[in-house]
Amino acid sequence: MRNYFLIAALFFSSLISPEASAFLSPLEIPSARLSLDYLDEAIIPTSSIPMAFTSATFVPSDEIVQEASDEATVVPNPIILKPFSTSVIDALLREIKEINNDTTNKEREQTPLDELEEIDAHPASTGFYFYSEEEAGTEVPKIEALPTPVITYDIPIIKNKSVDKYILLFQTRLREHFEKWLVRSGRYVPMMREILREHGLPQDLVYLALIESGFNPKAFSRARASGPWQFISPTGKKYGLRINRWIDERRDPVKSTHAAAKYLKDLYGMFKTWPLAMASYNAGEGRIRRALRKTRTKDFWELRKTRRIHRETRNYVPKFMAAILIAKDPEKYGFQVEYDKPLPHEEVIIRQPAYLSSIAKASSISVKELKAFNPELKRSITPPNLSTYHLKLPVGKKGRFLANFSPEKEKKVVIGKTFKHRVRRGETVSSIALKYGVSMQALFVANSLSRRGMIRAGQHLTISNGFDDTDIHRVRRGESLSTIARKYRVSLRRLMQVNHLRKTSVIRPGQALIVPDGGYRARSGHKHRIRRGETISSIARKYAVRMSRLLKVNRLRKTSVIRAGHYLVIP
Repeated sequence: MRNYFLIAALFFSSLISPEASAFLSPLEIPSARLSLDYLDEAIIPTSSIPMAFTSATFVPSDEIVQEASDEATVVPNPIILKPFSTSVIDALLREIKEINNDTTNKEREQTPLDELEEIDAHPASTGFYFYSEEEAGTEVPKIEALPTPVITYDIPIIKNKSVDKYILLFQTRLREHFEKWLVRSGRYVPMMREILREHGLPQDLVYLALIESGFNPKAFSRARASGPWQFISPTGKKYGLRINRWIDERRDPVKSTHAAAKYLKDLYGMFKTWPLAMASYNAGEGRIRRALRKTRTKDFWELRKTRRIHRETRNYVPKFMAAILIAKDPEKYGFQVEYDKPLPHEEVIIRQPAYLSSIAKASSISVKELKAFNPELKRSITPPNLSTYHLKLPVGKKGRFLANFSPEKEKKVVIGKTFKHRVRRGETVSSIALKYGVSMQALFVANSLSRRGMIRAGQHLTISNGFDDTDIHRVRRGESLSTIARKYRVSLRRLMQVNHLRKTSVIRPGQALIVPDGGYRARSGHKHRIRRGETISSIARKYAVRMSRLLKVNRLRKTSVIRAGHYLVIP
């Protein structure tokens, strides 16, 4: 409509000056006079594109008059068009063109619904199949999208700034370690989940072992906690784990998981919420109970804002929640994990002590693989203090072991005695230690060898089977066999027997002596209750410490008087 107004304005403005004799079109072709009968057709064409200014629209005046005379119509005064400047006409034409383009674009715009209707009206020639009316009556197969896996948690998970901080830490600085823990989790998570389910506990608690030890059975902390669930010795023994010089069941993934399930169940019974139960698993139930009483709160996140618990415990629960979020959806957080395969096993009963090397040979596996299935064993022999021991073997090796292993034919394990071993050609310290189930360090110390020391064929080594490294005592200046015997509360005769010494034997500083089984050494800071008749010098000789050291620790002088019933600290 706007086009029509512009054209009309252009035409009627030309009528103002009748003196003009011609009109130049945009094509620069002279135009003639027009008859009034052709006015509408010339100015308002049927096409959407205005044709008023083209040479084809204008006809010579004589022809128009002649055609009109045939029809008995006479135009008395022909219309004379006034010429415009070329710039004005160009401007009007540009505006008309822009308006027409806008109209065309608007006609091409479609809504999503229009597009769907167009697809229905004009189906694609390939790639789609359209059912006929007859086929429409039959059941049409539906294409369903693959279901998105839904991740669920059986413990309430809170995601806040503290949790996000540990997620970022695991993704950046600890990424390499965390990925290693996730890979290792494949060995133990299925078994641990099943044990937690048997005890009626949330199975997501399995990821406590992820932040405690990274699922490493031999993990050992500075607080002397051990195993995948990081039990300290008193707590482990409280929940039925055996810990002695031969075996440490805190490192047994199966037995320690049963113990952890019992402990967590007790903690949840005390605090009624899992965040507080997990915090007490880290700090101890006594400490958390005192902190709750002093802060008068029952919520972990409120307790976390105080200074009543250590920083490690404050961060323990956020660390666990960050670990579980990543472990259950590692790809979301940028981890590509190839999990280790589980370790299915079979059990055999060992009724007398046996060397692990003999068991491994009979089972056709390596000693390293055998220890991987039995990480609770601290020695290279099965526990001699147990009448029966359940040893784990890889699946499929039990039959081979029972067919090849004969306790009567195997070399008898000697426990608690010292003897000499004659080195043979090809033997090393490690092979001898493995053969007798002792540590290499014990051999080094017992035979005054350095780690770089060489042993030769024909040489005799002292073997003390069954003694820890802590059972080795290095002689200091001024010590004698009698003072060392008193220090460890063993008889002088027994000390000389295990070390192959006589009363006339001379010991030198730096020499290693084996302390026989049952030896006890006073702990640093041990208190001694003074008895009637004792003196400072006699107490120093009893514990094999220097008198000056004893006086200094107890802030005494040589002239100081001690009385029966008082206590002295033994350095």
